[in-house]
Amino acid sequence: DDIFPEKTWLIELRKAADTHPVYMMFGGAVTPRWESEPVPDYLTWIDQNITYGIRRLKEGPIPPHLVTGANMMIRKSIFDSGIRFDPVMMAPRADGFPMGDETELLERLGRQGHKAWHVPTAVVEHLIQKSQMDKDWMLHRAVRFGRGIFRLRQAENPMKFVAYPFGIPIRNLIRLVKPSIRMAASYVTRNERARFVSHWKFNYLLGMFLEARYYRHEQDAFKAEALRAAFELGRASVRTEKP
Repeated sequence: DDIFPEKTWLIELRKAADTHPVYMMFGGAVTPRWESEPVPDYLTWIDQNITYGIRRLKEGPIPPHLVTGANMMIRKSIFDSGIRFDPVMMAPRADGFPMGDETELLERLGRQGHKAWHVPTAVVEHLIQKSQMDKDWMLHRAVRFGRGIFRLRQAENPMKFVAYPFGIPIRNLIRLVKPSIRMAASYVTRNERARFVSHWKFNYLLGMFLEARYYRHEQDAFKAEALRAAFELGRASVRTEKP
């Protein structure tokens, strides 16, 4: 709904798919279409790929996570095999959902041995709305990015997570100290760039914390449901036993 493909976009993707049959995932270039003139300073303060999905790479094999969701193609055989997007990553929540549903699928396919190819001639423009150039929007994006990163790392190693107090790993609490100090110092020095960058890092870590807690609640609910199911199964077996 916010992508404008060039006329040869689909032709270039199909050409790449035919030329590289062993590759299952394909990504193209994403350029910005600004709804209004961007503030130049802001563009140097942010990672434009994380914030707006803007990406241009050289043609060739790439790690799956470098395929951008705004311009990606996956072979039909992948989905015919039963593979799907992770519904947890896509489910809306009252407090916001994590970024990275496409990346989660791409990284999962990569762990299964599937390879990705970048097609720089397959180009789309990504509409960047005026509201998305607001600093508050960017900072909220950082929270969603942090939530997504926690989910992605958890998917890599499901057994790695340990529920610490409040569901937050201690090492992540320690990581929060530095951007907090820098953010406080930026108010004293009135350095707007330092204030924004430190606030963005703080929100990114905050997003990871929020998702860690959400994940802990998920696991607790799953364990409770498993115990309930086991209890009901036990009751049913007792009732059916003959005297």
